Amino acid sequence: SRGLGDVYKRQLQLRAAAKRAAAFGSGLAVIVHVNAFSTDALRGVCVFTLDHDAMATTVGAETLRVYPMELAPQHRGVWRVPRDAVDWRVGARNVLLPYSSLGIAAVLVELFFATSPSDLTTARSPGMMRRMQLAVMQGLAVVVEERPLA
Repeated sequence: SRGLGDVYKRQLQLRAAAKRAAAFGSGLAVIVHVNAFSTDALRGVCVFTLDHDAMATTVGAETLRVYPMELAPQHRGVWRVPRDAVDWRVGARNVLLPYSSLGIAAVLVELFFATSPSDLTTARSPGMMRRMQLAVMQGLAVVVEERPLA
């Protein structure tokens, strides 16, 4: 487990990344991670947004719709995280909040569970990384089509 110093450093890194995104004029942040848990029973993709974040939820839902079925999520929808979450979703909330606090829609895509042997085998199979990347890009394409770049 991580100590409080590590958690604080991570929060500072997330805030710095969000500030850079805001300085660049970003309206949407897509944060991509590989998930891990204390058990190997959890598997598949997970997508998180803060509650009331319609743009991020749209990106997440489309990503899930086209995501490779071999890494299908155990939860079929986007996890909408309350800003005051104190349960198991607090980690996702902590990743999303720095962006949201600066007015940037944010979606967290956890590609697969590194602690799941079947997910690891599937993720390493030929062409799978590209398919995961294409699913995330398809999620972005929906928003770009709705809101063309200037």
